[in-house]
This record gives sequence, structure tokens and C-alpha cells, in this order.
Amino acid sequence: QSAALAWLQKRDATMYRGVVTAARALGLCLAVAAACGGVRAGAAEETKFEDFLSSSAAAAGGGDTDTFSPFHGLGPFEVEKEVTQIDYDGATSTVYMYTPEAEGTSANESWPGVVFGHGFCSKVENYENILPILASWGFVVLATDEMSHCDATTFRNGNTVNTTEYKNELKRNVLFLSEQPNVESVAIAGHSMGGGAGINAAADLAASSPGLVKGVVAVAPWNGVVPHPSAMVANVDCPLLMFCSKNDSLVPCSGPVTLQIELGSFSMPFSALLPALYGHEQGIDWGGGVLGIFENISTANPTVLAVVKDTDHVSILDTDGTKARKMQEYFAQFGMEFSSPDLEYTIPTLEYTVAFLLWALKGDNAADELIWGSEGGITTDDRFLQPVSRVNF
Repeated sequence: QSAALAWLQKRDATMYRGVVTAARALGLCLAVAAACGGVRAGAAEETKFEDFLSSSAAAAGGGDTDTFSPFHGLGPFEVEKEVTQIDYDGATSTVYMYTPEAEGTSANESWPGVVFGHGFCSKVENYENILPILASWGFVVLATDEMSHCDATTFRNGNTVNTTEYKNELKRNVLFLSEQPNVESVAIAGHSMGGGAGINAAADLAASSPGLVKGVVAVAPWNGVVPHPSAMVANVDCPLLMFCSKNDSLVPCSGPVTLQIELGSFSMPFSALLPALYGHEQGIDWGGGVLGIFENISTANPTVLAVVKDTDHVSILDTDGTKARKMQEYFAQFGMEFSSPDLEYTIPTLEYTVAFLLWALKGDNAADELIWGSEGGITTDDRFLQPVSRVNF
């Protein structure tokens, strides 16, 4: 057992009991908190795509260059963005499509494809700090915007997003993308709800379309998705890369949820809402959290679990700690306060996601060495809590 996993499993029992006591004392519904604070859906202005791309190279490449992998910052391709509707298997979905373009590329050029799943109550536009960068490395990226709207009514009477249907949405996205003439192979990536539902989608597709999904990247995967990813991950038939954050208060690597809901003078632990919203079987640690998923993987699949230092549930998918602020402002209206870390280095999640996908979808040798090599790469990058856990490789 690695020191990183030992750290994840060693938790303060006093803190755990304290959260349980607070949850029992304040077992209120989020609708009450919404009434206190007037929660409503935000309408943050979207950053212009062209402006973002023009500034991304510098923003994604700040910090000590000695800690960079070869896959940081923008890739070699220009990117075209399109927001459109697709119809597949009787369902209509609004999706964001990011397509790489190379000078002199023929009409028959094909690329690997990535289906991206957003987090709970989060819009695709909140991920515009990473999706065009991912596409610039030569991936057609499809990101569904379905089931992204949340306000007080989302939670009233215990109602919440149907995560099982979200898994089905991702499955349809994978099948649709795999049938496009410019796509040669497909992987799934996702954050939070999208990470958990992505694991479930890959598990389902392993049964119905074996070998179709070539890899899964799950960033802070939420084990509260139904069915729980920890119960489904053993059915996945492809390599997995999982990230969690040492400081994640909402979807911790392991241990209890510690996030506080703050609406004006009203304050309560988010864990107090879990029984009303998700059922008592969840506990206050999402059924074992990210570590619970990792511990149930198939013994046949190469898998990595990397614990990112100095980030929270939102900034784990940032590059320099500043672009996550748009998502932080969005969640603040729900009383969820996340803070941007003050970093002097590049958050590594995106560049290792790029490397893993280039290895899984293209067989890239440099990416293979970075993820699976015996020296250097992910195993010595001090932006992760070391040693990083790698199994079945």
C-alpha cells in the first residue's frame, strides 16, 4: 500500500464524529437554505472563445518550467468551437463541439474523440478553461450541456439531478461521436458527477459495445452517482486515470464531506443535506469516496490514482488557479464557497489528462513514458502527493 493511500485512509476520528453530530442536528433540506439566501441560477457572461485561446498559452504555462510535462499548455492545433444540437436514439442534446484544425488538413482527416461530462449543476461554459486546450492536442471533444441547470427547485422535496439518466446521456454521446466520419476512437473524461457517470457509462458500454471506450479520465469522481461508481468500476474494460484533491471538501479522496453551506448569516454542513437529497445509504463520505472507487477496479485494467496538492473540488481542473473563479462564483450562489489557491506552479491535472488520452487513443510513446515509465514522469512530479498509485500495468 502506498504512502498516498495510507494518508487517504488515516483520518481524524474526532472530525468524523463531529460531522456526523452536526449532520444529525442540522438535517435540513437545501430548499430551506435556498429560502434563506434566495438561491437562483446565475447568468455569468461567457468568456469569448477567441480571446481565451489567444491568452491560454501563457496562462496554462506559468510557474516553474522544471515541473512541466511535455503536454502542458496549448497543443499544436487550432480549434473550432460549435454549439449545436444532436439527435441520437430518440434523444436531443445540446452539445459543445471542439474540433482541431491543422493547416492543410484534408476533408478525410480523422482524430481521436473525447466525450466530456460536466459536474453537478455545472454548465459546459464553466469548463472553457480546459476543453479548447484539450482539443488543441488533436482531440474532437464533445461536451453535453444537458442536465446542467440548477436552482432552488432542483432540490425541492428531495428532488435532484437524475444521475442515472446523465450516465445514459454520456453513453449516447459516446455512440454518436464514435459514428462520426472524422473520429477514429473514443475515450470518456469527466469532472465530479461527470467523472462518476463517465465510469458508469464506460461500464455499461463494456457490456454492450466491448472495446469501444479506450480510456476513462475521472477527475474528483463523485461516488454519489446512481448506481455508485464503486459498484460499477470493476466492469470497465479500459485503462483509467483518476484524480482527487487533498483539499476537496465536497468530493474528498476519502473521509467525510466537510463543505459548509454559507448563505448570509445562515451556515450548515453540507453533509446535513445528504440524507434528504441522496438517501441514508450514502453516509457522509459518499460510500467511500474516490478511494472507494479505486479500491474496486478490475484487476485487468491499468489504473492510476493521483492525489493533487493544493487544490479544491473546483480548482483541480484549473491550470493556474485563476480560471476556476468563474465556476466558483457560479457555485457561491448556492452557498458553496471554494477558494482559488495562490500557486506558483501549473496545476498538473490537465497536462496528465492530455498525456493519458494520447497514450490510450494514439499510443504516444512520450505519453506512455510519462504515465507508466519506471523513472520520472507522474511518479516523481511533486505537484502530486507521492507516491502516485499505479496498478495493473
